Amino acid sequence: MLNTEQQDQLLGLTMEMIDCKSYTGEEREIVELLKQKMKDLGFDLVEVDELGNVVGVIRGNRLGPRILFDGHVDTVAAENLEDWTMHPFKSQIRDGNLYGRGATDMKGALAAMICAASLINRENLAGEIYVSGTVSEEIAEGVAFRNVLDRVRPDLVVIGESNQLMVSRGQRGRGEIRLEVLGVSAHSANPEAGVNAVRKMMPALAALDALVPREDPVLGKGILELTDIISTPYPGSSVIPRSCTATFDRRLLPGDTPESIVEEVDQALARVKESDPDFRYEVELAINDFLTWTGAEVKADRFAPAWRFDEDEKWLQRAVMILNEGGIPARLSQYSFCTNGSASAGERGIPTMGFGPGMENRAHTADEYIQVDQLVQGCWGYLQLMENMGSDSKVFVKY
Repeated sequence: MLNTEQQDQLLGLTMEMIDCKSYTGEEREIVELLKQKMKDLGFDLVEVDELGNVVGVIRGNRLGPRILFDGHVDTVAAENLEDWTMHPFKSQIRDGNLYGRGATDMKGALAAMICAASLINRENLAGEIYVSGTVSEEIAEGVAFRNVLDRVRPDLVVIGESNQLMVSRGQRGRGEIRLEVLGVSAHSANPEAGVNAVRKMMPALAALDALVPREDPVLGKGILELTDIISTPYPGSSVIPRSCTATFDRRLLPGDTPESIVEEVDQALARVKESDPDFRYEVELAINDFLTWTGAEVKADRFAPAWRFDEDEKWLQRAVMILNEGGIPARLSQYSFCTNGSASAGERGIPTMGFGPGMENRAHTADEYIQVDQLVQGCWGYLQLMENMGSDSKVFVKY
């Protein structure tokens, strides 16, 4: 396991990262911090791409695969400060836990990856180890990560999202569907002169609630959940709303496509229209349209696909074996939430696994924390994977 000096270095970097506020779109400071830290720790090359992702590489002395370890640098906002008992950006350790925004999601894991890479014995390393700190994950899982994948072209991706040091072999994906129901405005004193879009929305919601979700034996149920609804005009003083727009979070399973999830909604609403010829609507996939901290514009569908690998994949079995031999009792599991793996595995089919310290239910919460012992074990686990995954030619057959 890590010695005292190595543990202190890990905790110091994690706390420095937590103290660096990095809301989505405001990651410049932490990216610059990590760029310099990687250089100071001896990475062979450190670059920041046009979207603002930072990527460092450690090169071995033997041929082997490119293995990419990824963690995002952005966090959700620390809202409802009255619910926090300590400052979200003044990290502190209390009762064996390290507190602060991003401790679990996911600055602890990224710090552990960086520190682990700096400890690699390059003489015995086969291939190249990359560590990426990606931006904008909290609003668009996998979108900015595509740039990193284009740059690295990895043979294996390790996602560091928290899973209590298990080996995740899949996740549900996430799509966002926008439904607009159309009406006709009129004065609310004369409602018969118009068509109330909110009233027209009500049977549409009932029809969508009646949809039976598909299930995956490993990942569980697909979900269609209403997350937002608003009428236009708003506020609508004395005016019947001319439109009503609802947003749905669609949790995806393998096989779901942008076309298929819109079509299932469309089919359910077509039955509403059969009983009400005046029912008019538009349904579409929502769009991610944002600027990264570099000023780069990103526009993409809000669709991050699901992925799942068979449990008998050689590289998955090898990862579990390496971790167990290193003293970490990992077993196969899966994420219940969406990650950057949607881009590597879901879109591109690149072998991808999750391994991260911390409990996923601490993410996005007040008094967010990560257990110090898990953080240390996570760093050790990353080091074992980095040094050993690429040395078995049966796993990466082209070497």
